[in-house]
Amino acid sequence: FLSQRLSGVVLVQDNTLSAFRQFFGGFLLLFGARMAGGCASGHGLSGIARLSSASIITAAAMFAGKVLLRVVSE
Repeated sequence: FLSQRLSGVVLVQDNTLSAFRQFFGGFLLLFGARMAGGCASGHGLSGIARLSSASIITAAAMFAGKVLLRVVSE
């Protein structure tokens, strides 16, 4: 949601998804991945193997977020 708003590019045509629902969906993805003993990166990579565009975007955002945090903290 945040990336879409900042870039001005609309990747999701379904306007029925509120910011809260998008954030909550991401939270559930991360929580479920950790609860299952895995990681969100593994979930994203599995989705990429299935050629899921949502997983490609999610995995890219997760890795970019980590890189950004690393750069900012140094």
